[in-house]
This record gives sequence, structure tokens and C-alpha cells, in this order.
Amino acid sequence: MVEKKFTRETVIIGLGGGVVGDIAGLTASLFMRGIPIIQIPTTLLAMVDSSIGGKTGVNIHGGKNIIGTFNIPKTVFIDPYMLKTLSKKHIKNGLAEIIKYGIIKSPKLFSSIEKNLEKIMEIDTEILSKIIKECIKIKEEIVKKDPTERKIRKILNFGHTFGHVIEKKSNYTLLHGFAIALGMTLASQKAEQKGLLKTKDLIRIKNLLKKAGLPVYTMNKPTLEEMATDKKTTTDNSSKSRFVNLILPTKIGEVIIQKEKTK
Repeated sequence: MVEKKFTRETVIIGLGGGVVGDIAGLTASLFMRGIPIIQIPTTLLAMVDSSIGGKTGVNIHGGKNIIGTFNIPKTVFIDPYMLKTLSKKHIKNGLAEIIKYGIIKSPKLFSSIEKNLEKIMEIDTEILSKIIKECIKIKEEIVKKDPTERKIRKILNFGHTFGHVIEKKSNYTLLHGFAIALGMTLASQKAEQKGLLKTKDLIRIKNLLKKAGLPVYTMNKPTLEEMATDKKTTTDNSSKSRFVNLILPTKIGEVIIQKEKTK
């Protein structure tokens, strides 16, 4: 960009999936201390999640998205017909994040996914357009209240505290949505063990993930110490204790933020 003599009047367009959007957004936030970014997501995951809300980041050896910025795009253009170019695997990948929105905020959305799962997998653009709009609405409402993830925005990390470690352990060969499906399962199981989530809701969550072709079982269960390396941690300055912020469901459509001490 420097060699091409780009200026502060330059606009970067991120056309692609989540990785492309993240790199484009991060670059835009750093070049000349910030130039505009327009996001044009082409994958289901990017349409419902990574292109919305302004988070950018790249992975390093230490963990997932450790280097990043908050950079709200000037606009986001979404064309559901682009989904016709995707493999079933990448539809499943994005579906994990859609299921997440249902669990954290919308029982109606969760039920809609259960009811229309076959059409979603067939890439019915009419159904998907409605679902994408609902996901964006949920994320926008949360992000507007907490742009830099100090409080309520943390609930969007449901499944991610576990999932990011699982991704890292796979050397990022496991798609993000598949890792998050495992993370949501582990978080839901933990909630049920704590008496926060009814068994019938846990079964319903696991059944939907399974029917969507997403994994619900892993041998590589993250430890609290491993999760403490993720950016979703807090430190008590008085005791120097480190806490992991776990997002645990209490029912479908509602979650709480609970701290777990790691040391």
C-alpha cells in the first residue's frame, strides 16, 4: 500500500470469508492510523458474525486473534446468493454461529433453525435471508450497548472460550464453526452439571448440533489453564488471581457470564 502510494482517502474492501475480512479490517485500522473499510462477506459465518461488530484479529502462536483491533466497517454488503458457491461443510461452519445466537438470545431463532434445518442445508436463500437478518439484529443490539466487549458483548463468546483452545490444538485445521460447536457443547454440559441448565435443554442443543452435521464430542477437552491463555480472561489486581470468563446457558435464549478461577 505504501509502495502504491495509497493515502488516507483510500478505502479497503474486504471481499471474502472471515479471515479475509479480519485481515482487511486490521489493515484498514492500522494504515495511516485508520482508513475506511467496507466488508462484503461471502461465507455464511462471515455474513452472520465476523463482518458485523468491528472485531478484527489474526492468530499467533500464543492463541486465536491475539493481535487485533476494534474497527467498525463503514458499511457491510450481504448477498445471500453468494452462499450458492459454498460447500455443505462451510454452510455447517456458519450454522454453528447461527445456533449460538439462538442459544444466547432467541428461542424463536433456535426453533426456526430446528424447523428449517433441511432448507438451510439446501441453501434456501429466502429462509437464509431471514435468519441472517435476525442474527445481524441480535449482534447489532449487543454491540451498540458494549462496543469494546467490557460487559454484555461477552455473551457473544458463548462456546468460544472452549472453542478457541480446540482450534489452537488442531493447529487451526479445524474450521472455526466446528470448534465452536464443540465449545458450545462443553459449556452447555458444564452448565447442566452446575444445575444452571435443564437436561432437556442440553439434549435439545446437542441434538440440533448433531443434526446440523456439527461435532459434539472431543477427546481434547480444554483445561482452565489452557483457556487462561485466551484473551477472554480477567485478573484480580488485589489477589493476582486469574479468571476465565465462561458463558453458560441457563435455558435456550438466555446465558450468564460466570468467572472460573484458574490459579
